[in-house]
Amino acid sequence: MEEEAAVNTLQDNCQVCCLDKNKDAANLAKYKCPSCGTRTCSLICVKTHKEQTGCDGKRQKIQFVPMTQYTEETFLNDYTFLEQVHRASSAATVQLQRWKDEQKSWFHVQKKNKVLERKAKQSNISVCFLPRVFTKAKLNQSVYSFKNGCIFWSLRLIFPHLKLAWQVTRVDENEPLKEVLQNIFQPKPSLSRNRKLSQLLRTYSQYKVEQMQVYLVSEKRRDLDHKTFERCDMTFSLKQILQGKIVVEFPTVAVLLPFEDLESIHRSH
Repeated sequence: MEEEAAVNTLQDNCQVCCLDKNKDAANLAKYKCPSCGTRTCSLICVKTHKEQTGCDGKRQKIQFVPMTQYTEETFLNDYTFLEQVHRASSAATVQLQRWKDEQKSWFHVQKKNKVLERKAKQSNISVCFLPRVFTKAKLNQSVYSFKNGCIFWSLRLIFPHLKLAWQVTRVDENEPLKEVLQNIFQPKPSLSRNRKLSQLLRTYSQYKVEQMQVYLVSEKRRDLDHKTFERCDMTFSLKQILQGKIVVEFPTVAVLLPFEDLESIHRSH
């Protein structure tokens, strides 16, 4: 019995203090290393143990445990580990599917843009595309319709007087610009997508479209902040207006009221 008591006392003692020759007696252990099971009595001994042995103090989640030592705590640790594996696996599956969807979307956009670029080139229009990280590239919905045999452009409209920029989609390249604007200022019942814009443009609705000034805003692919402005004939379609021009993603036009000048465009930005 005395021998068993002595063994238990040794097991309860700090194993770091036992190795320290400068100490007369070891303190009682309070902590147990989750990684190797070393018993320590204080934070100082914990740090000393890690420095001397290189132990990281982290529990070995896949370490073999004999059935004789398998406890309820061990079972809960195993269950927690399996839950973590399941969550990591589920997250990886979602991430993989998202990556596949992005790749599929990217290839679809690339294919669509190549067709658009080729068809625009036939009309002497050069279309440049930005990397997909650019907002303008994400907003571009311009597409060539094989069914209609024409390009439907996304068109960005700038209204300097209201300091407003608005994008409309599916603008037929063969439709005169005058009609495009009329459908915005006075939308037909079928064009419900333009109603909200027309409400914002009540000031513009006081004037006839013929009285307004429309400028094509051109920008360089390498310097999107450098813009040039060219007066448009509103009886022309986008197909005619854009001939011989370079379009970055989709065209932009500025609509000025009769009393405005080009400086108003710069002031609106």
